[in-house]
Amino acid sequence: MNATDELNQEERKRFINHAIDRLSPADAVVITLFYKKELTLEEISEVTGMKTSAIKVKLFRARKRLADELRRQLATETESLL
Repeated sequence: MNATDELNQEERKRFINHAIDRLSPADAVVITLFYKKELTLEEISEVTGMKTSAIKVKLFRARKRLADELRRQLATETESLL
């Protein structure tokens, strides 16, 4: 990986982390535990006390909200460049 790729990867991480920070705390927790900490649904259930079925639903909805937030950020950043 060259320096440009590393910079792009760091920028993506910053962008995603900022979007996660803008989610509700409950959404941010399940996204963080599943993707960043790489916990299984069962492990998240142990940590949160939620049923795995509820975690699946929460993850589905949190992913949608995260995607919406990323789109908003991208639109804002694009507008600032123009």
